Amino acid sequence: MIDPVSSIMSYVMTRNEAAMSLAKSRMEAEAAVAQAILEAARNIQRMTEASSSSASPFVGSNIDIYV
Repeated sequence: MIDPVSSIMSYVMTRNEAAMSLAKSRMEAEAAVAQAILEAARNIQRMTEASSSSASPFVGSNIDIYV
């Protein structure tokens, strides 16, 4: 005979582990996107600093960032 309490507990624990795994994957993906945005911002800052200090090919350029 199947123990209903053990079955329910096993189901809940499995669901909890799956939810935690999904949450971890999502957090890792969000961190990767944040890192990419940060790097893009640093690159834009470098281009802005270079354009303010000398004649640069970036002067007057538009920079689009898509996420």
